[in-house]
Amino acid sequence: MRDKQLFINLLSAMSNIQTFQKLILNDHNKKIMDLISKRKMTMTDVSKFMSISKKSTHLRVKKLETYGFIESKLIEHSRGNQ
Repeated sequence: MRDKQLFINLLSAMSNIQTFQKLILNDHNKKIMDLISKRKMTMTDVSKFMSISKKSTHLRVKKLETYGFIESKLIEHSRGNQ
């Protein structure tokens, strides 16, 4: 029974490695990491700069966050006369 558990854990680890590789080898993800390494950017900034949808940007950023490549935080600001 222990061999079966080890096998399942190995398959899970291999799946994580494959996902990790896909994330870091993807051109859009590399570009996002490059952009935000140079200056702070909002998701809207990234979306506009890369000419991809906000939804796509959000999904990519969340995946990169999940694997610890980047960190993001919500910055609340008031709207109005600025």
